[in-house]
Amino acid sequence: MKGTKFDFYGRNLKSKMRLFLEKPSFIGFYLDRARKYSDLKQFPLIIVSYPKSGRTWLQKLIIEAVKLEHGIVENISDISQLSNFVELPNILSTHAGSSWEERVTNENQIKKNDWDRYKHAKVLFLYRDPRDVLVSQFYHIRHRTGYSNFDKRFMVGNKNVGLLKIINFMNKWRAFSKRNPDAVLELSYEEMKADAKTSLVKLLKFWNISVFDNNIDQAIENCSLENMRKKETANSESPWTTTKEKSNANAFHSRKGVVGEYKEFFEAEEITAINTMISDELDIAFGY
Repeated sequence: MKGTKFDFYGRNLKSKMRLFLEKPSFIGFYLDRARKYSDLKQFPLIIVSYPKSGRTWLQKLIIEAVKLEHGIVENISDISQLSNFVELPNILSTHAGSSWEERVTNENQIKKNDWDRYKHAKVLFLYRDPRDVLVSQFYHIRHRTGYSNFDKRFMVGNKNVGLLKIINFMNKWRAFSKRNPDAVLELSYEEMKADAKTSLVKLLKFWNISVFDNNIDQAIENCSLENMRKKETANSESPWTTTKEKSNANAFHSRKGVVGEYKEFFEAEEITAINTMISDELDIAFGY
């Protein structure tokens, strides 16, 4: 199979049904998120990213830093829940219609201008080397969305998860950022990996959220890849940290976090073709 939208919908639906049968409480989790996504105006602070660009890690860092700053002991699995415990503006993290689970059906439809939904907010645009995004989403699709026979040969050119869709999404949000420089902060996954503290401090300052330096340091330590993977269990209270195949490193939601993993994943000729497409299509300012 070549990964049509029907394929993705079908396998994702089966996967979700199994999950809901095992953990009925997750139904409420997803319904609550769907409700929140329907009205973005209630969120003055928004994270926008393509899937597998480091969103989960960034959310965890922010949540942990705020929890430490305010002495919150409750478990918070979604950043939109933070304002339930502390006086902060509502924060939403979204893939802005780019997920393979969304209604977007191809690499060109993702270009559709929906900026009006975000113009009220201070947006953090998080992005990652699209070559590594391809690798990470392949393992997510294979091990976490029920599409176990999806072939990596179809990854680059696939209309639903392929390279051109990623590029078009990144270009669209770079254009939005250029038009609204005071309302958008751009941050790359590679920046976060190189210096998580500087990245987090920059974001918190942009959003006018005060956190003491020592709590930022502790948050980064608490949210290390090793610690995040330790929290992933078959009986987790969050679907994002529910992992049954703990013996399989590629089955974790917090998988490897490696920069440049594509060099080992793709063959030399594939990398050449990928790099050519990036050179031809991706905004040169990204630096990839």
